[in-house]
Amino acid sequence: MHSLGLDQVVREVSECLKADDVNRARELLFPALDQKPDVGVLWFYAGIIESLSGRQAVAYQLFRHSNELEPHPANWANLGGVLRSMGRIEECRALLQRGLERMGDNSDLLGNLSGSYVNEGDPLPGIEYGERALALAPDHGGAKFNLSLLYLESGQFGKGFDFYAEGAHRHRIEKRYDPDPPHLTPELHAENRGKGKKLIVWAEQGIGDELMFSTVLADAKKDYEIIFECHARLESLFKTASWYTAPGYPITLYPTRKVSHDETVSGAGADFKTALGNLGRFYRRTAEDFTWSGPVYRAPEREAKEMRSFLEAIADGRKIIGLALRGGTMSTARTYRVMQPEALKELFDDERYLFVSLDYEDMTGLGEWFTRTYRTSRFEFKPQRFLWYPSVCWAWDFEHQAALVAATDAVVTVCQSIAHLSAGMGHPTYVMTPSRPAWRYGIRGESWFWYPHPDARLLRQVGDDWRPASTALVESLGARFFDSKIENPLFSHEARLLEGLSGSMCELGSKRAGVFKRWFTQEGWVHVSIDLNGEGGALKLDLQQQINPVLIGGPFDVVTNFGTTEHVDDQAAVWDNVHELVKLGGHLISTTPFPGDWPNHGRWYPPVEWYREFAACNGYEIEQEFVQIDRLKQKTTCFRMKKVESHPFTMPRTPIFESGGGRTGAYPHDVVDFVRQQMRAG
Repeated sequence: MHSLGLDQVVREVSECLKADDVNRARELLFPALDQKPDVGVLWFYAGIIESLSGRQAVAYQLFRHSNELEPHPANWANLGGVLRSMGRIEECRALLQRGLERMGDNSDLLGNLSGSYVNEGDPLPGIEYGERALALAPDHGGAKFNLSLLYLESGQFGKGFDFYAEGAHRHRIEKRYDPDPPHLTPELHAENRGKGKKLIVWAEQGIGDELMFSTVLADAKKDYEIIFECHARLESLFKTASWYTAPGYPITLYPTRKVSHDETVSGAGADFKTALGNLGRFYRRTAEDFTWSGPVYRAPEREAKEMRSFLEAIADGRKIIGLALRGGTMSTARTYRVMQPEALKELFDDERYLFVSLDYEDMTGLGEWFTRTYRTSRFEFKPQRFLWYPSVCWAWDFEHQAALVAATDAVVTVCQSIAHLSAGMGHPTYVMTPSRPAWRYGIRGESWFWYPHPDARLLRQVGDDWRPASTALVESLGARFFDSKIENPLFSHEARLLEGLSGSMCELGSKRAGVFKRWFTQEGWVHVSIDLNGEGGALKLDLQQQINPVLIGGPFDVVTNFGTTEHVDDQAAVWDNVHELVKLGGHLISTTPFPGDWPNHGRWYPPVEWYREFAACNGYEIEQEFVQIDRLKQKTTCFRMKKVESHPFTMPRTPIFESGGGRTGAYPHDVVDFVRQQMRAG
């Protein structure tokens, strides 16, 4: 019988773990641990093995005992890591901080502390810790990967995708070919883009990520002939995708994404290779790079029509709502991606809807919940409330799921692949978004930057409370299907300034307690509003504090200031935010009180000269300027300007007129309605 010395056991266990051979590592380690239970490094590797096997609580105790025997930064780092995997974030951070105090600055400790802020809704502290880790160890793959997610979450896409390409992570697949072409780098891309060089692209991670990242191929095929290794389940769907059929260099699909090495795809003749997610560093570096030109994915038309006819017969006039309420695994934040039916009971109580499951898990339990909750007696006939067709949801070819999505009137989904499929189809999609979302969903706002169209909406949990999102969902579906249309609430000069514009809008303030928001949404705008009071569906943000446009769904096609900035004390700060919220090529529309008029309404009244200087020094072209006079003889300064150049904000030197009023000088709604009637009468 061949025996191994301690050093050799440790070395071979380490090599097995690097090769993802956990079973062999276990066979080598535990006999040695039985013989030498006082050796800390053996307990450390036992912790690694148990953690990789999904037994985090056991791993925690093993790392803890290892640290008692031989204190080491690696033990502290892994103790923090398993606490994070168990969802005990605050304990994780406190423990890692203690480790830093006792061990001193260490890249592993700092890297894991950085990772504790990923998908937690607060990326900036994590970025600071990650950068400190890289200062100590510039090639730290884990720190780079954490930084990639944190920068993406904060809306800094260029930095985020650069780190995404450079950071090592065990969930990302690396493909090798024979012969093996070099990775596409920014330098090679700059030199070869547009020349039709052959690029091998392999998809990675889950179905949802593949659907999302594949939309970038519409840009990539303008520069390269592409060989795309996709998931076999998506091949049929991809062959009808807009990026596949669009003009450009050809794309050849191979359904070999799950195969680590397959001779079907040869490296012969290929110039470069890259993972699908890495294309973001070349084509999605700024918020302006995310555009929408229509549906990306299409359901098979005949199958969708057949499913629709079948569901309509059961619905008997009710609206058909697709449901996807479970997503992810424990390693991909499943805790935040599952909704219990009680959280949506207000919606489920409405008998005007028929619900159809789109989940790929066993939803028998949800069907039993519907039966148990809505059956009054076994003798009373009630229309069927819930349907689940596993033959469709479990179908290998994802185009069948696309057909079922198309057969519904709208989809309500958690953060999972159905969200990307439905939004990518341009279908009405309501994503129940946790308060700790992945970077793909941003931190604030209802618009979804990856699918910037008005039918893709993110309804957000507040803390651990789903009620605000559930209420917004009920109201949104009611407005879509049943409520009467809202009358146009705009003044004539406001409508004149908006004429011919569409797309995404950021409204400063929440005019008439959200009436403007509801009307603009009704008219097809992707609408975000900002108001310090947070009422009427507005984001509760202070316009005097720096706002990252990406985090609220911007920059925007249109920013409207219909009498809001005059109530903000710090004029430089508010106009800096306004400038950043307008996208290049977008429009700023502003109406503010004319200097000397509107006594006791707000504080700051910019004169016409101030607006002209604002446009000149910040890269805007003035399209309309006029002074509106209402029947009460009060004047309003009105400007519409287009951002034609991108410049850092410069505050005009022209002084802004200061009235004697204050920030609370807005008129109550009954007075506003009276003034509106007088203006319309004229």
